[in-house]
Amino acid sequence: MNRRQFIVLLTSFYMTNFLKAVKKPLAKQLSMKLSEFKAVGVPAKEAFALLSKKVKEEDPEKKGLMILFQAKKNKNISLNINSMPVINVINYLCLSGNYRYKITGRTVNITDK
Repeated sequence: MNRRQFIVLLTSFYMTNFLKAVKKPLAKQLSMKLSEFKAVGVPAKEAFALLSKKVKEEDPEKKGLMILFQAKKNKNISLNINSMPVINVINYLCLSGNYRYKITGRTVNITDK
């Protein structure tokens, strides 16, 4: 193995492990099952704030999840679920208000479609 191949191998190993370390904490919050989430007839911005608060309450490490609501339209949303992963709750909230989400770093950004 020449020097260049070694550097490429070392760099790919470092980047693979670095990306796993960055994604792992957020993956834990997104896959965590919420015992219950209830938002009935509330504006979407408030529903996502309630979700963020609920995730922090139920997260054993109390890190929670940062959700930024950046949509221009703030439609009323109703959702009542039991025992569902956080990512599914985000999907259902987005579907019910015609929003989309994008995960960047440790933040979930909510925007209009």
